[in-house]
Amino acid sequence: MNVENAPQGGDDRLVEVLRRALAEADEVPAEVVAAARAAWTWRTIDAELAALVHDSTLDDQELVGVRGAATVRALSFTVGEHFLELEVAEDGDHRSIVGQVMPAHEAGLILEGADGRPRAVLAVDALGRFAATRLAPGLVRLRAAGGPLVTEWVSI
Repeated sequence: MNVENAPQGGDDRLVEVLRRALAEADEVPAEVVAAARAAWTWRTIDAELAALVHDSTLDDQELVGVRGAATVRALSFTVGEHFLELEVAEDGDHRSIVGQVMPAHEAGLILEGADGRPRAVLAVDALGRFAATRLAPGLVRLRAAGGPLVTEWVSI
């Protein structure tokens, strides 16, 4: 049987019944929408937010201007047993980062951007070291791939 000549009556009737059912359906109540949005925030409940414990641009204020503007920024995050150190270097319109996560998380880290940039998976070696280059400036955070660690959003 040729597909173009196949009877469509049954499908047309089904589509019409579905169209009428959707037209008659009530709107989703606002409290249901609000509950669904609140539930969505719980999707990362297993992630432990690593707090920023050191930012060289904030902690070293008295050194600013001594030798000009700093081009390297040091950041440290901690949560529970996890510790992550990060250095951000400016290179014109781009940034590069090098860092170390302890204990080493060899599954890697995911660099996420608040501006909708694609996620980048950063390889982590046996000593916990990682790096990324030619990054656009903006708000980013690091998340342990398959793990519970995630940093606060920071501007690079």
